[in-house]
Amino acid sequence: MKSLTALRRAFAHTGHAVFFDHASYGPLPKKARQLIDELAARYQQLDRTIDQDSFNLLRQIKRDFARIIHTRGDEVSFVPNTTTGTNLVLLGLALRRGERIILPRVEFPSLSYPVLYLARRQGLQVEMLHCPDGFYTLDSLKKALRRKGAAVLATSWVQYFNGYRYDVDEIVKLCHEYGVFVLLDGMQGIGAVPLDAKKSGVDAVVCGAAKWLFGSTGGGFMYLDPQAVRRVTPASISWLSADWGYSFGDLQRLDRPLYTDGRFFEWGTYPYYNLRLAQAGLELILAAGVSRTYRQICLLLDQLMKFLDHSPYVIASSREPQHRSAILSFTGPAIGRLHQYLTDHKFRTSLREQHIRVAPHFYNTPAEMRKFIAAIKKFPG
Repeated sequence: MKSLTALRRAFAHTGHAVFFDHASYGPLPKKARQLIDELAARYQQLDRTIDQDSFNLLRQIKRDFARIIHTRGDEVSFVPNTTTGTNLVLLGLALRRGERIILPRVEFPSLSYPVLYLARRQGLQVEMLHCPDGFYTLDSLKKALRRKGAAVLATSWVQYFNGYRYDVDEIVKLCHEYGVFVLLDGMQGIGAVPLDAKKSGVDAVVCGAAKWLFGSTGGGFMYLDPQAVRRVTPASISWLSADWGYSFGDLQRLDRPLYTDGRFFEWGTYPYYNLRLAQAGLELILAAGVSRTYRQICLLLDQLMKFLDHSPYVIASSREPQHRSAILSFTGPAIGRLHQYLTDHKFRTSLREQHIRVAPHFYNTPAEMRKFIAAIKKFPG
């Protein structure tokens, strides 16, 4: 296993900026640029092997993602983004008029908007879970489940603005007691925090590749448990949902069998460039190891918390081990000006809901965190 110091060399930006904004987007690895350039050159040379190589790569990156969340590659679909996966699941559940989707009030719009639109279109009910502290509790979830008509819980695993991480095992166990399907948006955790999707029994996981996985927009993954409490059948399919045997010389046949695995949900033709961006990122995640990555991130955030505890700033993120994630948010006096000051001094973070969101990754170092803390101390206010 390579050292994290060696893996740090996979990125071009580390010599001139401190990037603590992986909850917004993942910096492009050097190999990603190399793979894109190579593919462009092959197109220029009219290389006819691109299709087959790309189909092989598709199978590989789905296996790689499956390794990260501890499931099987044939249970994973390659989708353009989290929103696409969310809609595929919600539409594929064929929910009946009057059934309820349970949705936390503090969700990111990529989850809440599809739920609300689908509810209006299909005559569904949406029950908003109150989150007075920035998250919902198991008790509040249980009360919602007890009410008649609950069909789906649509929830993030990690909240985007405060980093609160829900206990997936407990949530799934509780929901399944009431026959409720669990749709998990894993965008803000997968790649940085360990997740065992198979052990948890979660019904569906959607995750774009553009943040913690070092991919890019236009690529992502969807996992469906074959034993899900309710069957998901896509509302529409593509021509590549059918098994052509990867041979495309006889395309007028209408008797091709449909796939029964993750390929059934995929839309073709595949975005070959985005497959390679995902490849480069997943290789790094697997080389670093998610457990080792999370330990490194926690060490960095512990440094920051120790400083913030004796500063004018207030931490909004949970300190409980089962609810921590790779995100730490804090607020305080002149928080908007502080964020701009840090940006001007080449520290990349995000300002979300009037909190500075700090989201490091495995290659960030204690020295970078010390520089970040020193910059906050120097902020003129």
